Amino acid sequence: MKVTYNWLKDFVDITLKPEALADKLTMAGLEVKAIDAFDDDFVFEIEITSNRPDWLSVIGIAREIAAITGKKLKIAKTRRTMDEGRRTKDDGRWTVTIEDKAACPFYSARIIRDVKVEPSPTWMVKRLQAIGLRPVNNIVDITNYVLFTTGQPLHAFDVDKINSHHVTASPRHQRKIIVRRARNTEEIITIDGVIRRLTPEILVIADEKNPIAIAGIMGGEETEVHGSTRNILLESAYFSPLVTRGASRLLGISSDSSYRFERSVDKASVVENSDYAAKLIITHAGGELGELYKAGSPKTQKKIITFNVSSVKRLLGQEIALSKVKSIFKALEFKVAASGKNVLKIEVPAFRQDVTSEIDVIEEVCRIAGYDTIPLSIPAIKLSALQEDLLLTIQEKIRETLMGVGAHEVITYSLVSEESLRKARVSLASVIRLQNPLSMEQEVLRPTLLWGLLTSLRCNVESGSRKCSFFEIGDCFNQGVEFRALGLIADGRELLEVKGIVELLLEKLGLCGVEFFNSMNASYKEGQTAGIRIGDKEIGTIGRVKEEILADCKIDLANIIAAELNLENLKPFVNFQKIYGGLPIYPSVTRDISLVINEGIVYQKIVGAIDALSLENLEHIRYKGLYRSEEIGKGKKSLTLSLEFRSPERTLTDAEVNAYLEEIIRKLSLELQAVIR
Repeated sequence: MKVTYNWLKDFVDITLKPEALADKLTMAGLEVKAIDAFDDDFVFEIEITSNRPDWLSVIGIAREIAAITGKKLKIAKTRRTMDEGRRTKDDGRWTVTIEDKAACPFYSARIIRDVKVEPSPTWMVKRLQAIGLRPVNNIVDITNYVLFTTGQPLHAFDVDKINSHHVTASPRHQRKIIVRRARNTEEIITIDGVIRRLTPEILVIADEKNPIAIAGIMGGEETEVHGSTRNILLESAYFSPLVTRGASRLLGISSDSSYRFERSVDKASVVENSDYAAKLIITHAGGELGELYKAGSPKTQKKIITFNVSSVKRLLGQEIALSKVKSIFKALEFKVAASGKNVLKIEVPAFRQDVTSEIDVIEEVCRIAGYDTIPLSIPAIKLSALQEDLLLTIQEKIRETLMGVGAHEVITYSLVSEESLRKARVSLASVIRLQNPLSMEQEVLRPTLLWGLLTSLRCNVESGSRKCSFFEIGDCFNQGVEFRALGLIADGRELLEVKGIVELLLEKLGLCGVEFFNSMNASYKEGQTAGIRIGDKEIGTIGRVKEEILADCKIDLANIIAAELNLENLKPFVNFQKIYGGLPIYPSVTRDISLVINEGIVYQKIVGAIDALSLENLEHIRYKGLYRSEEIGKGKKSLTLSLEFRSPERTLTDAEVNAYLEEIIRKLSLELQAVIR
């Protein structure tokens, strides 16, 4: 929205310099993006928010300036009163009909006869040029001038070209203006010379035969005002924002008029602004004021809000005097009446469609009083407010841990295709399908994070990246269930290495009694997958992704490990309480052992067997490596463990540690047929 400094001064006495005024407006919510000099004037370019259509006018901005600066708003009564002797009698030759009152609740058409179309006065040309408009002629320029002054779009038709096919037939024929939906076969040439094909979604202004304008957007070339025009019909109306926006998008047209109708104009001022334009036309183009034809109703529902002034202090932290509050609202043209001690009844003017509740009223007080006047203070915080949601804390701990081991967080779509789930070998039995999906790629809610992670991995592999690790924290869905999940995928890491990362994460979350167990999962290779549980509660899975899934996903790699955790299931077992002890006084002793075991024996079973010995000085069991070869034998594998021993009372001797090792080896040999390599 562009407006000039001198144009604003027509409606409010401004003593501030342009730069100071720009600062004031910006602090009140009208962001002044630029100030440019133009002859002896200054042009303000102001960013207008979509909820304030009243600011799309010089008067609307002047009203804000008056309230901010304490000056009086100077809006002269524009309604032109004419005695009946000077009005042309209504001879019944015109009617206005609205066929769709939801799309056009009110329409007015004013006749002005014997005008003289010529160039506009210099002062008007200068103002229009300052805001980037090209002057056309005095009639068209006045409609544009009134649009920017009041915010009400207007359109002038050449009267003699409306219903022109009936003029020669009978001078007494009743001529019609019809506001209706367009028909499928209709076309109109708009004033920009383009043929527009119309559809029933588009509202038009028509005579008895053809459309003569696209309602609220652009007039037709056939009824355009030219130098030969002598009689005009001045349109001023209210068109539905939704209908106007829909037509504008369908036709690919945007105009200053449609921009305002899309955001809603002040219906109560439609006729008053038509009067203002008529007064300017008679002043600068001569002519005789004729009949005013109306259809529909310009009435708006009155909005009265009860406002307790003490709420200002409660919300803003400062007290504003009752007299100050009253003066703010009067300056903004709200009607104010007392309704008890410190309670006001505020009647909201029709042009303020954004004010609907007490909090909106408080915002007005804050804006005009000045955000910079609100004192800085530290809010009072109760200790209970510091208790964060446990799930959020879990997610932050996950991010901290996984980023610490080199994984990158990704965010993928919650909507996926059924085909992608088939490729990931995910059952479709309990998925939630959309009734009206936007595309085939977004037809179901994801029951797993696996496909999104595979897609992210593929994109990085295609770009040349290798040994990538990604994780995602997001919602998954099954019939009747929505749950928060963690997905992890890694390229270039062994299964046990990723399992170690998962174990580290679970340790950071304070989980105890975690068990990895043999399980089957359609997405992972048989024998290289495990379920994760605590007691009888399953909390996740881990495994090597099947090669056929990687092929379907177009990932040219063979060793991809993935894991998923159900954060809702593990949440009850999370414990962030820490028990701190002193640093060890005595050194630890570490021994590595390499075991040759059957392929089907899992790492968890080995650890479980060692733990069952309850060796008091065994502090840690760590995985070191896995090895397979023909020398070891088919169906066999070599697993290397690192065992750390420490006594809190003394330094352990080699003999003591060797005794522990012998006991461990004996146990593993008897129970798991393990052989030392």
